[in-house]
Formats: sequence, C-alpha cells, structure tokens
Amino acid sequence: MTLLELATQLDDVSDEMTIYGQKRESKWYPESPVQLVHVPRYSEGDPAPPDGMTYLLEISLCKQVVQAYINHRGNKEPSGLEKARAIAYYAKNDAYLPVDRDRTTSLR
Repeated sequence: MTLLELATQLDDVSDEMTIYGQKRESKWYPESPVQLVHVPRYSEGDPAPPDGMTYLLEISLCKQVVQAYINHRGNKEPSGLEKARAIAYYAKNDAYLPVDRDRTTSLR
C-alpha cells in the first residue's frame, strides 16, 4: 500500500492503527510504501517498526489533519492526493498545511 492509497481509504481504517513508511531521500511521497500496525490504546511502549520503515503518524491523528484541512477550506472534500499532502506536511512540520501552500507544497 502507498501513502496515497491509504489516504483515499482513511475513513475505513481503525483509529488504533499506526502508519509506518519508507521515505525516499528523507522525504515522503504519494508513492511511499506504508504499512499499518495495530497499537491498542492503552498499550505500553511503542511496537518495533516494520523492517526498513519509520514512524509516520497514528491514523487518529491523520483523520484530525484531514478534518482541519476540510475546515480551513470551506468544507471542501479533499482528493486523495490532497489528503496525502496534508498528512505528509503534518508529519514533517507538526503543523497543519497552510491554505496558501496547497498548490506549492511538495510532500518533502
């Protein structure tokens, strides 16, 4: 599964899942491979990441990022690519994708 494919299916994924992925040249791309790992809510410690992958975000946080994207854009439903960009931006910057950066932001 890629980050883009996951972004299009986000509503169907349990909030108890965490995303791990493979960066290319230290950057996230829509075609970055990702894997979901189940992390129960009250578990102690973080699970070991899948081989060759690093932590991206929890699904519950991704859903919040997408909702913020929608709220800041007049309730416009984002495409899968727009969701992937918003998620990648948040993962890198710990901040929501600014409205004025929609067209110019890469997934880096």
